[in-house]
Amino acid sequence: MLDVTLRPKITLIIGSILATLFLLKLGLDDWNFPDAGLFIEQAKAMNQGISYMKTHADELERPFGLPLVIAFGFKIFDTESVAFARVALLAFHLGTLTIIYTIMKKLKINPKIQAIAILGYSLDPFVLSQTLDLQTEPVTAFFASWWCLLAISELNSKLQRMIVPIIFFTSGFFAIATRPNLVFPFLGIAILLSLKWKECSTTKNSSILGAFSFVSLITVFHIFLYRIFMSFVILAPNSGPNFALACRKEFVPQYLGVASNSQNMEINRWYIGYLGDLVGNLQKVGKSFDYGETSKVYTQAGIENCIRNPLETFWILLLKVFSLWRPSTVFGAYNLNVFLVSILVWIPLTYFVIRFMLSPPINEDLRNLRFFLFIFWGLFTISLLPSATQIRHRVAAAEQFYWIIMAIYLNSRLGKKNV
Repeated sequence: MLDVTLRPKITLIIGSILATLFLLKLGLDDWNFPDAGLFIEQAKAMNQGISYMKTHADELERPFGLPLVIAFGFKIFDTESVAFARVALLAFHLGTLTIIYTIMKKLKINPKIQAIAILGYSLDPFVLSQTLDLQTEPVTAFFASWWCLLAISELNSKLQRMIVPIIFFTSGFFAIATRPNLVFPFLGIAILLSLKWKECSTTKNSSILGAFSFVSLITVFHIFLYRIFMSFVILAPNSGPNFALACRKEFVPQYLGVASNSQNMEINRWYIGYLGDLVGNLQKVGKSFDYGETSKVYTQAGIENCIRNPLETFWILLLKVFSLWRPSTVFGAYNLNVFLVSILVWIPLTYFVIRFMLSPPINEDLRNLRFFLFIFWGLFTISLLPSATQIRHRVAAAEQFYWIIMAIYLNSRLGKKNV
């Protein structure tokens, strides 16, 4: 009979194989999300060099992390295939699966329940839909999971104490370059871990060196952005348009989670036209708008939208928080089956999360996990307020923890039955 302690490891292997097979079946060069095309075009522009990017800034609309991975694949394999990037994103997903297993093992979850949670995350359709496309979510999920593991674990060896803090701060730079709204969560977790590591002189010194490396990388990155756009850019060039849309009431049906397909498409057409109208009268530099000017226009529009009616803005921001953590996709906008699957998956998981976050932890590891989630999820929610919030951002930052918390709940119930 199979050793029960091997079940989660075998399930981990099965989950990894399934994800790989799904990717191969879909095709390494196929993608569905509209953002993917923008990432690919940006990667092509980046491979043309600085001079090209300066005159084609309109092709650099997205954060630079994922396009850099795609561009690297183009360069080293001398091809325009995105296979390298697809495999890299799959590797991030498999890394997340491994960390989920490691966290549950650290929490002393029953191996059978570990296997259930790993299989659940492996087959979660909302996780797979992002993993098997060209999206940044697998990167977010990986780093969020790893930072959590650091928060609940100790650095036991001298080698770990020397290098892990440096790797952590370096990971923060790549995570932010890939997903800029991770800046607040990362800084919050950086403070948490620095306070945890300050008791040991080795980790304290490594943390200082890591923090210096992070600041240096961020500084060099912004100098690079300034050379391209000839204006100060905060983390990513799409921050201005996102802020211009932050307080608009047109998105309310999507935030509430009830919008017909035609209404959803109308909202999407409206915001594209709205952003175009804001900068329509500006002069172009080469083939692109001057970034400094467009940024000023978008920022001013965002401020005016948010202060025009403070009470309305307050309710819109509350709806955005609800939208981020809503246990369903938008009803009517997508296939009914997608909506039904979302409530079947997310309503039970959300129930487990609420119980866990509101109940007193029974040991130090669970206390550390809950404290990490309060900081990470809280700052992640705040970071998404200055943009048009999408539920897929939540999936990347929370879905793995949802399954871990389900395992914690089932483990506690099993423990009570065995008493």
